[in-house]
Amino acid sequence: MRVEHEYQRRGAVAYLAAWDVRRAKIFGRCEHTTGIAPFERLVSQVMAQEPYRCAPRVFWIMDNGSSHRGQSSHRRLTAKWPNIIPLHTPVHASWLNQVEIYFSVIQRKVLSPNDFESTAEVTEVVPEKRTGCYGVFHLKKEGYAMSTRRRFSGEFKAKVALEALRGDKTIQEIAARHKIHPNQVSTWKQRAVEGMKEVFTKGAERGRGEHEAEIRDLHAKIGELTVERDFLAKGLKW
Repeated sequence: MRVEHEYQRRGAVAYLAAWDVRRAKIFGRCEHTTGIAPFERLVSQVMAQEPYRCAPRVFWIMDNGSSHRGQSSHRRLTAKWPNIIPLHTPVHASWLNQVEIYFSVIQRKVLSPNDFESTAEVTEVVPEKRTGCYGVFHLKKEGYAMSTRRRFSGEFKAKVALEALRGDKTIQEIAARHKIHPNQVSTWKQRAVEGMKEVFTKGAERGRGEHEAEIRDLHAKIGELTVERDFLAKGLKW
């Protein structure tokens, strides 16, 4: 991944979520880090509510993350919540877990392009500590509706790329002016440079091709003239 020098890292937030497949309900929370304690707080958040608290069996399907894998995790969960039945997806197959669909929607529709001023701003846009029914592909929450991905014309991309190539403004200034992410400006700038290289390369190759064609034509003409000369020379000898 290409990262411009204007890029600044302002920290990270761990977002944990449990997905009730049958009821289409999400239980989410933000934590400063991952680990056993944050994961068990998520489990406690779910299991403290009905119908999970009094259900005879509650199946928890999990990947093999370090905070909840192996027999030690199985023992911890069943000791605190006897009605839990822990299940793990195969190693390197966490995508089989249905909650991964929800995470992918959050990434594409809420977090992208990952341009936030602080970790507090991140926690404001994700459904932290909210419980409700969310349609996976029409996900909304109170006070916030997901925006669709913006589409840009080739003319607009070229305009932004030329501004970046001129160098009189920073990538951040150009992005702020056009209300786009700095990474997009950098990407379009790079593509413009590569496109110009391709244009000149193709032009040079085309010029070489035309020159070589002219040389072949000249060689053919010389060959014809040579044959005619030899024919006439033999005729004179006769």
